Amino acid sequence: MNHLDYRKHLESKLKQKGKRRKGDQTRDQLMLAAAHSLSDRGYHDLRVSDICEGAGVAHSTFYLYFKNRTDITIKVLEDFVTVLGQFYTGGAKDTNAFEAIYYANLQWLKSIRNNAGLHRCMLQLSDEVGEFSGFMHHQNSIWYEKVTRSILRRYETTENISAETIRIAVYALGSMMDEICRKLVIYPDPTLVALVEEATPSDEALAELLSSIWYKTLYGENLELPLSSPHAKSLAALHLNGNAPREGGETKSAAPSRRRGAGKTASKA
Repeated sequence: MNHLDYRKHLESKLKQKGKRRKGDQTRDQLMLAAAHSLSDRGYHDLRVSDICEGAGVAHSTFYLYFKNRTDITIKVLEDFVTVLGQFYTGGAKDTNAFEAIYYANLQWLKSIRNNAGLHRCMLQLSDEVGEFSGFMHHQNSIWYEKVTRSILRRYETTENISAETIRIAVYALGSMMDEICRKLVIYPDPTLVALVEEATPSDEALAELLSSIWYKTLYGENLELPLSSPHAKSLAALHLNGNAPREGGETKSAAPSRRRGAGKTASKA
């Protein structure tokens, strides 16, 4: 499974053989230099002079391609989000429901780690530039709608559930992923970082745990899968052996919903 490192992606693009206009080459060099500066310094400390030095071009050349530092930042981040969407999949077509969730969450975790500086800039720019904020909201809505359709296809019947209900659940679960990643990598919360390092010491183990939350929320069933993370196993078995919430002194059993493609096996993390 490929995990995107956007700067390496741009470097590979510059090395591609074939006829390319000199102007396109120069523009890509400026984009790469800006991506490095944004990753290392952040948007607030970005300087046009540093971009030009990194790209090996004259200061005046920059303004032939971009209006200012905000313009190139928007172009870099919009391209980053577009390329990220091409990498961000749910695994092979024959994956079961849990695997699809797991692979997508693992890719997101890896993307955050590989491109933490750019993700930080996305938050910074969204707060300050309405144009970019609108772009991000639109991209998120496309992704949430795609996930909602994928989930609905796996249900054997949708008589008792609406697309709107699933869409809200997906927004909530996606927001959970964003907040976990923000506090783990982008703006680290020492308490959470220490907890995750002790409980789920690899991204694969963390993805299993978080995907178990997704799966149980969306499908309401116990996972009969060979999970490698002990904490994911514990969460997956919450409703087994009478662990459902007690009401009036009696233990309620969770009634599993019916859905397609859950399967009996999943790739170990």
